[in-house]
Amino acid sequence: MPGKADVMAELLYMKLEEHLRAIETIEKLVKSMSPADLGGSEQLEELRDAVARLRSLRKAMITDAERIISSIRGGEISVGAESEPLYALAGYYAEAAYHTEMRLLKKLGVYSTDSDMEDVVRLRSLFQEILRSLE
Repeated sequence: MPGKADVMAELLYMKLEEHLRAIETIEKLVKSMSPADLGGSEQLEELRDAVARLRSLRKAMITDAERIISSIRGGEISVGAESEPLYALAGYYAEAAYHTEMRLLKKLGVYSTDSDMEDVVRLRSLFQEILRSLE
C-alpha cells in the first residue's frame, strides 16, 4: 500500500505535468498571436482560458504544498527514501518551473495580474520550505 508521501508525490506530479502543458499552450498562443488578435479573437479567448487554467493549477498546487508541509510537520511524511520524489518535484518547481512561469507572466502583460505574480512567489516559497524540511 502506498504511503502518504507516495500519494502526495503522484498528485503533485500530475499537477506539475498539467502545469507544464498549460505553460506550453500559453507560449504557443502568445507566439501565434498578432497585435490585431489582442483586440478580440478566438485566439484571445483561448489565451484567457489557458491563463485561467494555469491559475487554477497554481491554486491547487498551493493547497497540495500546504498539505505536504503539514504532513511533514505532523510526522506523516519523514525525511528519507520515501520522500525523495516529493523533494525532486518541489525542487523542479522551485528551480525551473518558477522561472519559466514568471517569464511567461511578464510576457503576458495585461493578461496576468499582481495576484498571479504573488501566487507564483508564494508557491515557490512553499516548495522551498518543503525542500528545507526534507533535507
